[in-house]
Amino acid sequence: MTAADIDFYKDDLSAPEDKDLFAAIEVFTRIALPQTERTQEGYLLDFKALWNDTALKAVAAFANTFGGILVIGVSDKDGRADDIVGVPSQRHELKTRIASMIASNISPTPPYEIRDVAFPDGSGRHLCIVRVRKGNSLYLLTKGELPVYVRNEDQSIPANSARLQALLAIRVAASSASDLEASQSAVFSQFLFVTQEQPVPHGMTLPAGYQAQRARSATYLQIRLTPEEPQVVRLDLAIEQEFRLIVLKSYPELADNVHDPSPHIGASLEDFRLRDWYQLNYRETLRDHEMGWGIDSSGSVYFVTQVRCKLQEKGQEPEVWSLGDLITNLDCTIEAAHRFWNYLNYPGEAHVFVELRVEPLPLLERVGGFQAAYSSCLYEKGSPRKRAKVLTADKLTRSVKHGARATAAVDLTYATRHSNRPEAVAILANQLLRDLGYSASLDDLRALFS
Repeated sequence: MTAADIDFYKDDLSAPEDKDLFAAIEVFTRIALPQTERTQEGYLLDFKALWNDTALKAVAAFANTFGGILVIGVSDKDGRADDIVGVPSQRHELKTRIASMIASNISPTPPYEIRDVAFPDGSGRHLCIVRVRKGNSLYLLTKGELPVYVRNEDQSIPANSARLQALLAIRVAASSASDLEASQSAVFSQFLFVTQEQPVPHGMTLPAGYQAQRARSATYLQIRLTPEEPQVVRLDLAIEQEFRLIVLKSYPELADNVHDPSPHIGASLEDFRLRDWYQLNYRETLRDHEMGWGIDSSGSVYFVTQVRCKLQEKGQEPEVWSLGDLITNLDCTIEAAHRFWNYLNYPGEAHVFVELRVEPLPLLERVGGFQAAYSSCLYEKGSPRKRAKVLTADKLTRSVKHGARATAAVDLTYATRHSNRPEAVAILANQLLRDLGYSASLDDLRALFS
């Protein structure tokens, strides 16, 4: 693992050697760049030249808000990394002092870990990376007159009465998360689904202008993304318009199809709303294809799409499902949720739940030259929007009889949904494929979006 590969938010920091972690800090802070281009503090990051009471407040604030990284031994200027100064210390002395201060001054003790990093020049200076997880309790600073601190962008500030009430409400809401999930699932299944056109009985001719009947589809991909801390979102026109723009920006060809003046695609995007629910429905008449998106007042994001594709082959229309479409939809939906949560100023963690139903469709396999591969079907047109690459057939092992239904789940941090989506997408795709009886390498699945 190179310095650039180390992720301070999720990797095991005990594994790399000091020299590698020091190099990773240089890369992470962008200390070699001009001051205005260096890494900036934010909701999840703080730099401190020394360990002091201000650093202690940052730990409490991270634990009460979204978690975060505190780097001791890096000075800042106007909120950006300024210099890697280090702290003169014996091996693990600084680490022990920090742990003692946290245990003595924050109640209850928040979930955290510390990694001591010695300077490679033998100067006796050390850095400490303090990684704090958001906990389920309210973490009080017992030192000083103001006990509750929260993170507000790049500052650790005392919680005012409104923020304190919100923190308490969130803890109560988290204790009844199963009830919330049940209600979300009910709304999801009741309103957000895809349909397909029903075949005309053999020998029957429909009169001009007659609309073919549609029925709820038995094949689909559903994705539900929920913030770990339920948000209080007052849905209104501004939020609806922002979500609509996010959807149009996040999926290949979607905006082009909706705004295409030619009628042959027949694409439309319509909305539907309730008091605590907003939904977008997309339909193409050309391919009889539907997708849908929803958001609710807790900040959750929902997606559903038809996975059935019809191929034009020698006068026939065999039906298949596509691995390329599946992976593209996973990536685009996580991106859309990330953009929406950024709009809500929520940089916290989230959960993803996925259900895929493909019975009785076979997996799309195309042959080009001598190489068979699994590719996209619905996302085939040219577009600057990134989509999944093809996976060659030799990299996917299949069983004699594939399954019909698959589920998957993964937890997202701010870092994974912002800059490391291929990892989350690969984990979800791997779980779905294995549920259906297929097997692929995680490295090969990650490479589909490299």
